[in-house]
Amino acid sequence: MPPVMKRAVAVSLVFLAASALAGETRRPITAQDLWAFQRVGTPVLSPDGKAAVFTVTEWSIAKSRSTSSLWLVEVASGETRRLTQGGSDGAPVWSPDGKRVAFVSKRADDEAHSLYVIAADGGEARRVASAPYGFRAPKWLSNARIAALTQVLWELAGKLEKSDLDAMRREMSAARTP
Repeated sequence: MPPVMKRAVAVSLVFLAASALAGETRRPITAQDLWAFQRVGTPVLSPDGKAAVFTVTEWSIAKSRSTSSLWLVEVASGETRRLTQGGSDGAPVWSPDGKRVAFVSKRADDEAHSLYVIAADGGEARRVASAPYGFRAPKWLSNARIAALTQVLWELAGKLEKSDLDAMRREMSAARTP
């Protein structure tokens, strides 16, 4: 038998053996299987291109809720590390100098998604702003300023001082109560 044919037969035998073993454990995919997958969000490249930040969402069937964390990957090495844990972290954006990441999250004491910042080299995230209707789509304007979208009640908005925000919170509570 020619060497090419011997290799083809050997590969076929390995494939058949693997198929036979796999056939014993085959079963349909269940909803629990799908919910067990971690979902990876779109990576956001750092200004220098050396790292990317992305979200990983996990679902707990027992708790009937998901959590999303921020992860950082070094582009050259592929090394990953977790930046945040246990919130509903999302919409990460790099500061222009690449030293910090802004993101939105709803954590234990947040009534809606607040705006957070964390150092790219790790540490604790710090809440920098909150609003009754939460924030989305943050964007750095400079290394010191961040803009984000929120909903406001125009008749209560004023200058968005504490009294204006408190009035919006009261209005939200009244709207929720039947």
